[in-house]
Amino acid sequence: MRRRLTTALTLGALALTVSACYNKPINGVKDPNACDPVFTAGAVSNEIATAAGSKLPEELRVDPESAVTQVQATAKSVQQSDKAKAAVSSGQQVKKVKTDELVSVAFTIYDGGSGQALNPQSSSVFVDMQLDVKGVPKTLLDMLTCQETGSRVTAVLPPSQSAELFAGFNSAALQADPTQPQHAVIVADIYNTGSKLPAGANKSLPAGYPAVTAAPNGRPGVVIPPTPQPTESTAAALIEGTGSELKADQGAVVNILHLSWQGIVLENTWDTAPEPIAAENTLDTHVIRPLLTGFPVGSRVVVMVPEPAADTTHVYVVDILLASN
Repeated sequence: MRRRLTTALTLGALALTVSACYNKPINGVKDPNACDPVFTAGAVSNEIATAAGSKLPEELRVDPESAVTQVQATAKSVQQSDKAKAAVSSGQQVKKVKTDELVSVAFTIYDGGSGQALNPQSSSVFVDMQLDVKGVPKTLLDMLTCQETGSRVTAVLPPSQSAELFAGFNSAALQADPTQPQHAVIVADIYNTGSKLPAGANKSLPAGYPAVTAAPNGRPGVVIPPTPQPTESTAAALIEGTGSELKADQGAVVNILHLSWQGIVLENTWDTAPEPIAAENTLDTHVIRPLLTGFPVGSRVVVMVPEPAADTTHVYVVDILLASN
């Protein structure tokens, strides 16, 4: 029943968990909503951010004589990035990227020596930093911390920190002289951020659905009733989220507990990490994806899909954590 989506980093959706958010004490008390970015802006990052404009150029060069010895990062408002601005203007609230949240982001890495874009900017991308995904620089995580959704963040890395970043790409700088890497530039558009847990009004499931429990950490459990298994595909909200409704053409990041009507657990992303599922019209998307359309982000949805050939009905407890743009 499960059709697994295999997605390249720059083309698909994974989940980005931000690991740090700092705040300064105010009169000895820390404001939970206040935090400081990891990196500060500098003259070079300000200049490159201006050069990047609202539409990314094919090349972004850094003067090799620039005295950049540590990462500089400049954040621009929603006016800087057309895509990020559109995401916020569509009704999403401007929020800061905080600890343990999921973030929807698009990023491009440039070889500052040749100006070459090493990866084409994709639509929104999700990365789970806890999985140590190859090709995802830790600098990206740090440069997003405490920045606002709808902003474009431009970071300039000194040559001493760019070699490892370039290693996974076809970098002209390393081809010319592997011992003399150039500056690196990362441009990231922050689209949205969301909680790793469902949140909203609790609902009662219709008759015929299994009972769903929840541990203190939110992890769900399922009790299959001693009744005949359903013969039609259905879905109902156990928690109705407060976010925007998931549209048919949107991908999503979800947590899934999947088991058979016989009580056999077939998949549980709570043991690993939230995972992406593609939009309805995408080849090889998840079999449950059409049944999630219309439910608000932040919902916990119970889905039942019969499989007569296997003499079972599949039960899914799905947390819709974030939607693509």
